[in-house]
Amino acid sequence: MEKSISDLTVEYFKHPNEDLKHGPVVDWVTKQYLKNHPNPPRDPWRAIRNLYEKGILVQIKKGVYRYNPEHVKEVELFDFPPDVKETIFERDDYKCVVCGRGIADGIEIHADHIKSKNKGGDNSIDNGQTLATRNTF
Repeated sequence: MEKSISDLTVEYFKHPNEDLKHGPVVDWVTKQYLKNHPNPPRDPWRAIRNLYEKGILVQIKKGVYRYNPEHVKEVELFDFPPDVKETIFERDDYKCVVCGRGIADGIEIHADHIKSKNKGGDNSIDNGQTLATRNTF
């Protein structure tokens, strides 16, 4: 199974309590991604920001992040429950609301928050949208 940009980013940050600069993370994720994809990933830095917003990474200073297992917030609160995800996918016809492509096109899709949790968004169906992996981060 091919790894998504987010999967690769999480893999890079598996070394706990190390301050890791943004640039080498992006370079490594891009190199790994190109092993299974013909085109480079779009904006891998967004995956880092997304992990920070979910409470998985701690920002030490601009462009430097750390994975601290002691700091990880309850990430499951940020994720849509499976039944809500399915309802969002059904509503959006299993297609990305940005590019219009979806499962039928061989594109991996995700349920994403319209208004992020750190900006007051919730896990309701109305706050969810279907996005292609490349449009998620």
